[in-house]
Amino acid sequence: MRSFCAFLFLCLIPVQAAITPDASLNGQYTFAVPERGATQATLQTGSLGNKTVLAVAKGKGMPPAVYTFLPEQSNTLGFAIFHTMTLYVMQYDPDTFVLAMGDGVLGRKVWTKVGYINVYSKDPEKAKTLLPKASAWAIEQSQLIMNQNVGKMTHAAGTYHLAVPMKHMGKARPTYEIEFITEAPKALHVTTIPDKAAEVYEILPKESAICGVDVYRNASSHYIFDEGDGVLLYTFANANGLGKTDWTKSSRYNVFSNNQAYIRQLLTSKEKQNTINTLMAGYFKSVKETFIKEAQEMATADTANRKLPARGKKDATLDKEALAAAQRWAKAWAWKEELKAVYMTSHD
Repeated sequence: MRSFCAFLFLCLIPVQAAITPDASLNGQYTFAVPERGATQATLQTGSLGNKTVLAVAKGKGMPPAVYTFLPEQSNTLGFAIFHTMTLYVMQYDPDTFVLAMGDGVLGRKVWTKVGYINVYSKDPEKAKTLLPKASAWAIEQSQLIMNQNVGKMTHAAGTYHLAVPMKHMGKARPTYEIEFITEAPKALHVTTIPDKAAEVYEILPKESAICGVDVYRNASSHYIFDEGDGVLLYTFANANGLGKTDWTKSSRYNVFSNNQAYIRQLLTSKEKQNTINTLMAGYFKSVKETFIKEAQEMATADTANRKLPARGKKDATLDKEALAAAQRWAKAWAWKEELKAVYMTSHD
């Protein structure tokens, strides 16, 4: 793994058993702050389609609020987390939940503020005493999930998470399935989840040799650089841009990784993001410079091996006039080459 992966900040989160919401969460809860006139609600877990949900029923005539269980975030932090839209119901202890609306998606950024906060508890007194600390606790959880231990980075096929979700069929997709085809010719099979639309990225042997990592291309303009240890760098460059264009301030990259913790740490660190940006600039520069050098060497060799026709009429005045005319023509057509001499091939 390259240096931009080597200095990831480690914030250790104790390993927990898989979180599975069960009937122990059910019961009557009191609100620290009344909601729509209600001071209590009945909470109950259950299934809705293929999802585990938490229903919050506040009273007769009021439809229950339904929150969807988030297994990955729950298992990472070690307690049950449910959400709907921008609201998160997070289990504080066996009898208490914190309801919070942060200023971002939990697991995508560190919250800087909480727009709404409440506490639901089976113990009415605990609901009141916890409320003043609830916002700080919720923000702390958003920090912990974004700075967890990445563990051992491995390079393998499977589910890859995106630093920035990419749109497919009009919807932003945060995860893809990636398969490595190792027999010649090497390739990547990249499949969107859940659309199951597969794209093939083919290996570019020359570019790979120049960059020192496997470089793949799809549809002439989409590139993936395989950094190893479960990290792939993606970029889009128009018209076979790699080798023809420079990496500029307006150039953009994305990152695939099979390690969610790595992606989260990357999202919180401008330093790590800038390191990857510099790496991409180096790739584009190296390939372009190599291609230009090869083209110049081929042109020089072609010129050296070219057999010119024999000289005919010798007339210094006419040669001078012909050179001036040829130079005007070359300038009009924006030639990069400089014309230094001409001669006549005929005696007529």
